[in-house]
Amino acid sequence: MIVKHFNITTPKDYGRVNLSDYCIKPTTDSSFKFEAMASDNLWVSLITDIGVTGIGYQIGIGSNANKCCDIRRGIENNLLDSSEYRPFWISWRDGKIEVGYGLIVRNTLSRLIVWDDPEPLNITEIKLSSKPEGSCIVHYPTGNTVKYTKASEKRGTPVLLSNVGYNVVECAFRCHIEPECISFNYKESSKMCELSQARFSEATHDALYNFYSEC
Repeated sequence: MIVKHFNITTPKDYGRVNLSDYCIKPTTDSSFKFEAMASDNLWVSLITDIGVTGIGYQIGIGSNANKCCDIRRGIENNLLDSSEYRPFWISWRDGKIEVGYGLIVRNTLSRLIVWDDPEPLNITEIKLSSKPEGSCIVHYPTGNTVKYTKASEKRGTPVLLSNVGYNVVECAFRCHIEPECISFNYKESSKMCELSQARFSEATHDALYNFYSEC
């Protein structure tokens, strides 16, 4: 299994979430894909290590009462919705800042805005924020993934941490960021996620669970 995405809640009043806390850093591909669910004003900050503030670019989606996508270009239809996720991509390769709808990066047919910076900045961080509380599904860049091997109807013990309500991808991500976790159990019927230290050979039969061990 490959961890391809995870969920983030952006606090209201533009409280920022650092994606580096979730193992997401700018890559050589210079792009970023995500799905957003908010009523308006979702912002992505592309951070540079140059300058006092460290903010290289700020990209607003759904600004001006959910009508605009900054860098200042008016959009007739609402870009964001508070009840469903909508996909977007951002690219800053070679100083060309592009924002588009969908999950195909640099698709000119879905592009919303584009701007060429004559003096491109070196991007070293990505942050998310929004005016009201929002929610994002952040897609992992190529090459920034964790692989797990699945064993059906097995369960590993002892259990380090457990929680109800995660899907299997979120459970995999929780294991990835927990230093002591090397595997996890997942019970589909109740969305039970259990982080463990069990190895593949140590998992025992349990018809209610599936066991995933890190490759």
